[in-house]
Amino acid sequence: MSEDLTLDEFQQVKPGENSKSEWQESKLDYLLSDLLTGSRPTGGGLDDGQYISIGGTQIDSEGYIDLRDLVYIPESYFTQVQETQLQKHDILVVKDGANTGDVAIAWESDDRIVTNEHIFTLRADSTINSPYLFYFLLSHQGWKQINGTITGSAQEGINRGFTGKVDIRYPSISEQRKIAAVLYTVDRAIEKTEQIR
Repeated sequence: MSEDLTLDEFQQVKPGENSKSEWQESKLDYLLSDLLTGSRPTGGGLDDGQYISIGGTQIDSEGYIDLRDLVYIPESYFTQVQETQLQKHDILVVKDGANTGDVAIAWESDDRIVTNEHIFTLRADSTINSPYLFYFLLSHQGWKQINGTITGSAQEGINRGFTGKVDIRYPSISEQRKIAAVLYTVDRAIEKTEQIR
């Protein structure tokens, strides 16, 4: 791999492969400062309100949070679940349902949004750049590892233990930032191209 990692090289990084000594490998759980699970009030949510509860249906396979068809929660419940308020660079992983294993990132914080019980919220520690971690989990290698932890038959899903089974390969923090910046730029270019169509 070259010093300035290309997108193709990033996609080909495989867990257990030590082709460069400056790259490290850790289980996902060692790279997190927090792993949160949301909830929602008994009986579901409201059709309108000030506070938004997002779940698996708002996360798509391309890594985006879809803020259409929202479910709202009352302020009285919101105050009980404030720890899951969406913070900048939170990584969201769908726990169960049709989108199990899909990941997205919050590019901005929004103190009106919390997650429900169908989402894990991952907060990276200082060892790893959150956007880099997001792109790794979104890559084929990340997706394959997450989906390898799915259990159940009638209601498939992943549990908190998935973070101890996913291997993350990463370079220095400065290289992580560079890789994430390139991938972010590519994403925005694709987004603009799709808007033109």
